[in-house]
Amino acid sequence: MDEKGLIQRVPQLIKETLPFARAKLQREPRLKEEGESFHPDLVVDLKAHGETKRLIIEVKSLGYPSQLLQAISLLKRMTERVKGYPVIVTDQISERGIALIKEAGMGYFDLAGNCYLNLGEIYIEKAAKEKIKRPAGELQRLFSRKATRVIRTLLEFHERPWEIVKLAKASQVSVGHAYKVTQKLIQQGFLTEEKGEVRLKDAGKLLDAWADQYRIEPSKVQSFYTELKDPQKLMSQITQVAKKRKSTCAFTLHAGESLVAPFTRFSEIHFYFGEEITDSFVKECGLERIEFGGTVHLIEPYDEGVFHYLQVIDGIPVVCHTQLYLDLFQHPTRGREAAEFLRRQKMKI
Repeated sequence: MDEKGLIQRVPQLIKETLPFARAKLQREPRLKEEGESFHPDLVVDLKAHGETKRLIIEVKSLGYPSQLLQAISLLKRMTERVKGYPVIVTDQISERGIALIKEAGMGYFDLAGNCYLNLGEIYIEKAAKEKIKRPAGELQRLFSRKATRVIRTLLEFHERPWEIVKLAKASQVSVGHAYKVTQKLIQQGFLTEEKGEVRLKDAGKLLDAWADQYRIEPSKVQSFYTELKDPQKLMSQITQVAKKRKSTCAFTLHAGESLVAPFTRFSEIHFYFGEEITDSFVKECGLERIEFGGTVHLIEPYDEGVFHYLQVIDGIPVVCHTQLYLDLFQHPTRGREAAEFLRRQKMKI
């Protein structure tokens, strides 16, 4: 629905949400203050509980965070000069969009049924049960397998701008795919674009969003027993066997953290391996397959991107800072604490 259609829907949205209030609408309003004129999409004067509250409303056809940020900026400029409670109306607001609006101290309505107004005596918050389907052709999952290659690159080099062609090459994806991912990130308010380059706007929030939904599936983990009690020696042994076979491996979780940003003692080793595990590999590494209770755990990589930007420390390969953070963050045994330590000490985001 376009903005004109949304503006026409606002009276009904207010009536459904605030049936106890009397509402007077100003269409095509012009607010004046100290010689300046402001032109919000709508102004609504609500009368309820013996008081009058003014809503200054800005309408956006699509509730992507990038558009919401534009509306927030505009409403801030208005309400710094004229009295009123700023409200955004759009088709559908995501959780990130809701957080952005609330942080700005504003309210919202959307066509999906989400609503938030904090007017003191009037406080309303509703969450929609169903989502509106977006137009076809969008990148449906921001953190899909190949999309995360681009996101990992952006986070690893979060202070630099990128041309799309160079970003695609660094991420080992097509230019078209890199473009789709960056456009989605721009829509979500994580990226800015200027003079043909993109740059992360808030690396920390993008990392938080990825960590919030990231999980290592238990079915993708194989466990092994070893008689070798020194974790460092075992990590070196696994590395040498992989190197001899010209295979890629990379350590993660507390084994990786112990080399990158030591935080806690560890007794279990987790690593990624780029090929199918064979009995001969297991034997050469001094491992023994076991159903449960093992101390060595091989994680099947969900995508080859987990091996991008490997760091080699004391001859042992470790996943990049971003991947290490994600793996630690979801790990139950002091993983989140170690992840935050890594973030402060090394990632600086």
